[in-house]
Amino acid sequence: MKILDIKAVDEKGILYDIEMQIAEQGFYDKRALYYWSKVYSDQIESGFDFTLLRKTIAINILDFNYLNEEDFHNIYKIYNKKTKEEFSDLFEMHFIELNKFN
Repeated sequence: MKILDIKAVDEKGILYDIEMQIAEQGFYDKRALYYWSKVYSDQIESGFDFTLLRKTIAINILDFNYLNEEDFHNIYKIYNKKTKEEFSDLFEMHFIELNKFN
C-alpha cells in the first residue's frame, strides 16, 4: 500500500519525489528508480533543450528494511566506481528505513 506520494520543488528549483511505503517489496529499487525517472523526465519533452533539466532528488521512506546497510539514512548518487568521481549532481536518491532508526 502506498500512502504518500509528493512532488515538490524548492526555492533553488530542485525537484523532489517523496514516497512512503509500508508494504515490504523485494523490487523496491526498481520502483524507486522508476518514480525518480518520471519526475526527472517529465521536466521536458523529447527533443527539447536538455540544459533545462534540473536536479531531482528522490526521498524514499520505508517502514521495512530493504538495504544491506546499518544506517537508517543512505544516499545514493551516480559516480565512477573506480575513481569515485561524481558523474552528475542531477541524481540523488535517499532511503530512510524507519525500522533502523533508534
